[in-house]
Amino acid sequence: MQSLDPTTLLLQLGILLAVAFLLGRLAERVGLPATTGELAAGLLLGPSVLGRIAADPGDWLFTPASPMDALRGIALFCGVLLIGVAGASVDLSFVRTRLSTVWLLSAGALVLPLVSTAALALLADHRLRGPAADSWSFAVFAGLALSVSAVPVIVKIFADIGVLHRNLSQLALSVAVIDDAVVWIGLSILAAVVHLEDAGTGAVWYGDMPLAVAAVTALVLIAVVARHAVTGAERDLGAGACCLVAAAFITLGAVLTDLVGLDSTLGAFVCGAIVAGGRIVPVAKLQPLRTVVLGVLAPLFLAVNALSADVMALRDPGLALVAVAAVVLAIASKSAGAYCGGRLARLGHPASMAVSSALNARGTVQLVVAAAGLRLGVISTEGFTILVLVALVTSAMAGPLVRRYMRQIPPTPEEQARERLVD
Repeated sequence: MQSLDPTTLLLQLGILLAVAFLLGRLAERVGLPATTGELAAGLLLGPSVLGRIAADPGDWLFTPASPMDALRGIALFCGVLLIGVAGASVDLSFVRTRLSTVWLLSAGALVLPLVSTAALALLADHRLRGPAADSWSFAVFAGLALSVSAVPVIVKIFADIGVLHRNLSQLALSVAVIDDAVVWIGLSILAAVVHLEDAGTGAVWYGDMPLAVAAVTALVLIAVVARHAVTGAERDLGAGACCLVAAAFITLGAVLTDLVGLDSTLGAFVCGAIVAGGRIVPVAKLQPLRTVVLGVLAPLFLAVNALSADVMALRDPGLALVAVAAVVLAIASKSAGAYCGGRLARLGHPASMAVSSALNARGTVQLVVAAAGLRLGVISTEGFTILVLVALVTSAMAGPLVRRYMRQIPPTPEEQARERLVD
């Protein structure tokens, strides 16, 4: 194993950020979400493209032969904060006033892709499975992976086309948050099962219990101290301190769930949702954290994780056919499920199409799930590459479709009042 060279790490980070920025802007110029270009940055710099054409691929900066452990650790932190900020984006009061519509849409957008993908995954190519997966665990993971919606990507799409304040936008975000919460729980249960099977005993549940207790203690201490500061002297707790408290709370929540055998993303999401309630720090003061996470950490996370994909594996006709089938299945199942849920909730055709188009964007969240599956050994590099392809295609098509259907729906007075709060 090569020792960490700080200069090499900084060079890797700088190149990834620069290329993610350039390709993200290029994607926006052609009408695609910046996420598409940021994912492409990892594909370009990794073994898929430049790693193959380098004079000596073993010496290329972004191959497994280079010191990548530190880079992956930084990417994990970026992913934890990204999911935490996504959890903190839910409008809880809006969800409570429209529960029936939210649940119908959520059920349609989750159940159909989950069930259909899991059923077909039982027949999938065995090369997509990781070393720790049997046919059933792989099928469950595949169903979960294709059921997600990328809350950060959806937020960015709505913000880019100026409709974040619309009721349908809030509705789509609420549905995405609920469905992703179910996916995080399912992924955590799957991770626990894989860990137990690997260990052969229940030791995974209590081996790190002292560290888990320490994480719980730190979470409670942060919540109590921050809440006291907000209640006693809210004006003295600035935006920087609020962002620091939220970031620490989300990170420790991720640590806690990881220590008890669940996946770290579940703790990050739950702690983000707790932060969204405003009981720890004022949500209005977290805008700087959102800016840094969505503007810097999310592109870095996308680019680093895309380095693990190798699109050249799709030169195999069999795998290429599976990849095309996965993309078609992901789009068709999510669109049909969300559209039917919208119609059952008495939304019109344009509204149902707008919501289903937004929910189809997998982007960052699918990359988090795919990275977790690769880390757990449930999927192979080939399976990970296919999930990256699904994330790219679905994120690229979501923006133009949302723009098309939202233009057909006139704004309401409630939406016009909310517009001043989100701009």
